[in-house]
Formats: sequence, structure tokens, C-alpha cells
Amino acid sequence: MLESRRQALAELSSRNNGKALPEAYQDLDDVIACYRYYAEAAVALGHRQGTTDLKALRYWDSIGVVGLITPWNFPLVSSA
Repeated sequence: MLESRRQALAELSSRNNGKALPEAYQDLDDVIACYRYYAEAAVALGHRQGTTDLKALRYWDSIGVVGLITPWNFPLVSSA
């Protein structure tokens, strides 16, 4: 999904925080690599535990007000 929208996402990131377009592409490539790394780690863990049936769960529990300040230099990687 990220790779197929790479150009549009890099342009949006560049316009959003004012970074040069080549740096926005680099940031997005780092995000793709980050997600790949953790996906591969999850699969490897499943193999070590003897299962290939991986599922993700999420819970919608209110925890109150939360603030997040992402740095302007690599906001996508920080969010990933």
C-alpha cells in the first residue's frame, strides 16, 4: 500500500513539513523498511513458536487525553 502510493505520500509529506522532496522520499522509504522489518520479525517469531497463523488484535479502550509531538525531520518514521 505504501509503495503503490509512494509518490503521492512523499509529495504530501514534503508540503506538510517543508522538507525537500528527495528527503521526503528517503523518509518514506525508511517507513516502508520499518514496517517490513517488523512484519518479517513477526513471521519469524511465529515460525519459532511453531505457528504460521498470525493475527493482530486491537482494543479500543479510552485512556484519556494524549499528546504527541512528532519531530519535523522524520515524522513518518517516528509515527511508524
